[in-house]
Amino acid sequence: MTEAVAYAKHLYADDLDGYIQLAHIPNGRPDFKGAYVTNETVPRSLLEVEGEADYFITPNSYYIPERSSRNIRHFRSLFIDLDLVNYGKGEAVYEVALLAGAGEIPEPTMIIDSGRGLHLYWRINHAPVGAAWTWQQLQDYLYSQLRHLGADPAATDSARLLRIPGTINSRNGALCRPVVITDKQYSMYDLRAQYLN
Repeated sequence: MTEAVAYAKHLYADDLDGYIQLAHIPNGRPDFKGAYVTNETVPRSLLEVEGEADYFITPNSYYIPERSSRNIRHFRSLFIDLDLVNYGKGEAVYEVALLAGAGEIPEPTMIIDSGRGLHLYWRINHAPVGAAWTWQQLQDYLYSQLRHLGADPAATDSARLLRIPGTINSRNGALCRPVVITDKQYSMYDLRAQYLN
C-alpha cells in the first residue's frame, strides 16, 4: 500500500460521503488548481499525484464541490499543523506523546512528516455539519495545547487543505510521509466530555 493510499484509508475509509478537494499549490501560490473527488475516485487520484510536488487535500468532506466551512458534509478528523519553530521533528513527536500520556490531549491517530513540519490528525467518527461548534471548540483546544510546539493558528479551520503523503514539499525537496498511522478513532462527543468539561 502506498503512503498516499494508506493516508486515504485512515481518513476516509470506505464510507466517504460527499466531495473532498485535491489541489495543486506550487510554491504556496494562491491561484492553485483544484479538483473535487469522491469515494470512488480517491485512491486513483492520489496514486496519480504520488511523487509530484505540492499536492494538498481536504481532510473533511463537502455536500457540494465547493471548499467552504459552510458546505461541510462530514467532519472526518481534527488536525494540527506544527511548524516546529523551536523543536526538531523527533523532539516534537516525543512532546506530543508526553502530552497524550499526561491526558492533556488525545493520542493522535496519525502523524505525518510534512517535509518541514508535522501534521497531527485525530480521526473521528464522521460527524455531520451540525457538530461544527463542537469540532471548532476541540480544534481550538488542541491548538492551545500545542501552540508551544509551533501549531499554526491559520490552519485551524474546517476547510483547510493539508499536504498529501507521498508527495514532495518543493520548499526543501523533502518527501511528505507518514510517521504513525493507527486504527484508532474518536467520538467528538467523548472528546468534548473529556477535554472541554
